Amino acid sequence: MSIYNETDELAKKFDAAYPEELSARLEWWCKALGMDRTRLLRMIGMSAQQARQRKSKDLKEILKSPEWKENAQLVEGGLHRLLSLFQYDWHALAQRIHEPVGKSEGEEPSRVRRRKGEVPRLRYTPPGNGSDLLINRMAEGGSPSLSALLTYLAGSQAVAGRGES
Repeated sequence: MSIYNETDELAKKFDAAYPEELSARLEWWCKALGMDRTRLLRMIGMSAQQARQRKSKDLKEILKSPEWKENAQLVEGGLHRLLSLFQYDWHALAQRIHEPVGKSEGEEPSRVRRRKGEVPRLRYTPPGNGSDLLINRMAEGGSPSLSALLTYLAGSQAVAGRGES
């Protein structure tokens, strides 16, 4: 089967499985990517304490707040773009997210090469917690938003793995 046919089949399966309502779609992402409710709430911008307190609250109720709904829509859009990079194979995306950091490509280089020589990486991180940075990156769009989302999800799995041991 060609990659185009396979992608088309996966996209059709995605469309058939993907719910209509925003809260159900977010729950679908949790299940498909193996995320817990707390991680989802952190992704939409809640503090760790807020997420722990509200993890058992109905997601429909949480999304009645315009702020959480808007943030959730940004996260969902980023997840869609990320899924498209994996040709709609959400199982492959979930597997990639759950891989230990650095396993597939080796360690990330500390310097980037360009045509005009080496350029040191920026070490500046905007103030705020990881979810604030994630939301800002996703709002900016482009490739930084997808890499920020993938890094955030991969980091959350590493933290979750340490908490279980």
